[in-house]
Amino acid sequence: MKHKLDQYESEVVRRNETAVSSVLGALERVNKLKLGDFLIAFRPRRWTDRREQVVNSYGAPKKYQVVHVDAVGIPYVKELNRSGKPTGTLISPVTISARNGVEVSSEFEFEVDPDYTDSIILSDEENYDAALVQRMKGDLHKEITKHNKSIKVKTSNNQELLKFLQNLKVGDVLWRSTKTNLTITSLLPIPTSHNGTRVKEDDTFGQAVDSKGKNIALTAWYFRYIAIYTGQPRSYNELKDPK
Repeated sequence: MKHKLDQYESEVVRRNETAVSSVLGALERVNKLKLGDFLIAFRPRRWTDRREQVVNSYGAPKKYQVVHVDAVGIPYVKELNRSGKPTGTLISPVTISARNGVEVSSEFEFEVDPDYTDSIILSDEENYDAALVQRMKGDLHKEITKHNKSIKVKTSNNQELLKFLQNLKVGDVLWRSTKTNLTITSLLPIPTSHNGTRVKEDDTFGQAVDSKGKNIALTAWYFRYIAIYTGQPRSYNELKDPK
């Protein structure tokens, strides 16, 4: 005769089932990572508002490598340094504690590095060089930064701001980001004070229309507190796929 679980017993079974399923699911995910695999990492959504990739100071994805796999298939990972060598603390993608039952926790979620995946598809994984990929992305970050810096308008200094505004022309296109810009549609003499040496922050001296069709009243204050570029800036999203 089949035993009918009471409410307490059913809750015990439910908790155990949830905990074991969590462990098995985590093991199934990490068992796909093999010794020697190159990885990238993400911070789980439970730690942040959104799933964020772990990046270095250049904004390029950090690289990791599986350096050991234990008897039950759990991989152990180390971060790669600029020379492409594993270094630092040994990281386990799965840790299990007995606090309030069995729990699975991890600071990072690891995935096989897509650059490494590409080399496997091309049967060229032996020539994959994680350090070279990092250097390439670091160089790309510097290149993007140099480009954006060269076209960014300096507006914090009053004299530089006044000079920039006095050289504006109708039809000029200025960029606020990689996707948004504004076109100057009309201009008046720049309002100044202190014998023409300082621009008046709040006086309107022209009009513009942005890339969404919105009309904008031009003031010195508008230019003072936002990033303005004379050309289209480049996006650091290029670092995710520099091909």
